[in-house]
Amino acid sequence: MNDQVMQETKVLKLVQSLRWALFALIGLAIGVGVWQVLQSQKRGHVEDAFALLVPVEKLEEQAAKESEAVSKESDKVQPSEVMLKWSDAKKTEYDSKLKAVIANHNETAAGAIAGLKLAQFKFQQKNYPEARDAYRGVISSMKSRELVVYKAMAFEGLGVCLESENNFEEAAKVYAEAIAIKDNPLKPLAYLGSARAFRKLNKADEAKKAYDSLIKEFPGSPYERKAKALTALGE
Repeated sequence: MNDQVMQETKVLKLVQSLRWALFALIGLAIGVGVWQVLQSQKRGHVEDAFALLVPVEKLEEQAAKESEAVSKESDKVQPSEVMLKWSDAKKTEYDSKLKAVIANHNETAAGAIAGLKLAQFKFQQKNYPEARDAYRGVISSMKSRELVVYKAMAFEGLGVCLESENNFEEAAKVYAEAIAIKDNPLKPLAYLGSARAFRKLNKADEAKKAYDSLIKEFPGSPYERKAKALTALGE
């Protein structure tokens, strides 16, 4: 296997790992979001917003059950893989239910979750333009500081999407915006994304600056260790 193939394989594995990380973050956001919003918005409005997500979650539960059944008979299958095999009608149903939440509650946690789910679904289908639009929709709608986690997740997803399109110049800009967000809980990931983008642009000095900032701001964290390891490997 030559060096180019090895490098492409590493990039592919990285993108795949980022995809699953985003799935996990979105799942966590559902639980965190309910608590956050109940502290800051009227209960009735919040309940209405999350009620619109129930039909979406039922479709996802069906996919999860189907993936469990398939996994018992063969290799493990993720629910997202099942969703990709849905009929066009079912995909449209899922899209429309998410868009209904976004249209009515775009500035709430429920709207953010719907936007992130829609973006991720489009990303899985490699429909990058619509994925980007959905991520940007979340970014522009999240004005409350209490919902900053969703804005941070949207920036991270947008950056990964741009990397998948080999648009590393734009990805670097997105990660820079994410780093600048006050109290960004995903700031370490933004630094790592920034370094990846700069490496792809052959800007080793800029990549090192990103790693150095990460190491300085998050001492003793797993991110610090990762940044030091990647710096040592020249990646």
